Amino acid sequence: MKSLALSLLALLFSSSAFAQCASGYTQNNSVFACQQNAGSAPVINSPTTATGTVGTAFSYQITATNSPTSFTASPLPSPLTVNSSGLISGTPTATSSTTVALGATNASGTGTQNLALTISAGPSNFNVGYVITPTNTAGTINDTAGTVAGSGPFTMSATGAVQSISMYIGVPAGASEYFGVFADNAGAPGALIAQTTLHAMVAGWNTFSTATNPTVNSGSKIWIMKLPPTGTPLGSSPSDTTSANYTWIDGARTVFPSTLTGIGQHPYTNLTFGAYATFH
Repeated sequence: MKSLALSLLALLFSSSAFAQCASGYTQNNSVFACQQNAGSAPVINSPTTATGTVGTAFSYQITATNSPTSFTASPLPSPLTVNSSGLISGTPTATSSTTVALGATNASGTGTQNLALTISAGPSNFNVGYVITPTNTAGTINDTAGTVAGSGPFTMSATGAVQSISMYIGVPAGASEYFGVFADNAGAPGALIAQTTLHAMVAGWNTFSTATNPTVNSGSKIWIMKLPPTGTPLGSSPSDTTSANYTWIDGARTVFPSTLTGIGQHPYTNLTFGAYATFH
């Protein structure tokens, strides 16, 4: 009789009409209960290789199956770190090649996987323009306030993002100036690419970062220009005759226009101007 009762209870419990186990549980008819399934450790399924560049922000997300609750990654090149969500991030400061042991853990165990992480050197800075300091002290250029002036066109030797503009100023006379990089338009300065904020000049080389860092393609031609809204700064002097000519644009300007027009050639023949832009 007891055996019959147990059989009836087992039949009753096993019927889906009377017993349904939640997800992750299975019916155990011997004890007439739902029992939790044995869990599985995470399986990491994120890529096994990653690359980064010195000086550029890096990120890599560890991903895995079976709902991991914590992550590890070691060793990591400084100053990269991994957070509680499995995100590896930071800006590398040196080249390296590292085998990183990744880990993803839940209540059932830990899954592991190696990550081949390579950090390479970023592109080197390069200058485009007339970089040599003018040496001839005769015939300095007198720029009146509001006159945009500069040199070009210069051909980009590689593709790069503009970082700064440098100019050699003979006698600044207390003036402040904007520096700008302009695209070439049929042999004359055209559209503004990037510019600096207004800076006070000193005698000699002046280098200032641009407000934005747009990319200019290899082979493109650019002009390096300056604008003193006030004051009477003196530009660089004549130097070797193989360099770009000094070019001026008349107009009572207080800011760079988006596109330059009204180009004129300085009356001095082959007058050079120390000016270049630095790209990365």
